[in-house]
Amino acid sequence: MYDIDYHQFVLWSDTIPAFNPLSHQGIPNNIFVHTAYTMALSHLFSSICENDHPVLLIGERGVGKSSLISDRLKATCGGDISDVFYITINCNSETDSLAVYEKLEEQLQWKHSSYYTTKGNR
Repeated sequence: MYDIDYHQFVLWSDTIPAFNPLSHQGIPNNIFVHTAYTMALSHLFSSICENDHPVLLIGERGVGKSSLISDRLKATCGGDISDVFYITINCNSETDSLAVYEKLEEQLQWKHSSYYTTKGNR
């Protein structure tokens, strides 16, 4: 990664935030521990999102796609993602564009032009 402030390249492993668990409380079940790989993915993901481009994460089950998205939402929303609406659509080789559209249509309602909102009071 390139550090703009210091005008030098930095190893991804040097950007990993320290993990400081609370004493005598054990390990929480909703924790996201960064690695050099997830820091690189998070940086790339953030750069793409900040430029208003859509992101599609694909990969095997259990590799951390949902965790990466949740961590990004928490970082964007200051830790409170209750005000953010997001949809998880599980796809496989049999999923076509109509199935994805129908899943989205179940959750969203059209307002105007290309503007959609969540259905109901969500």
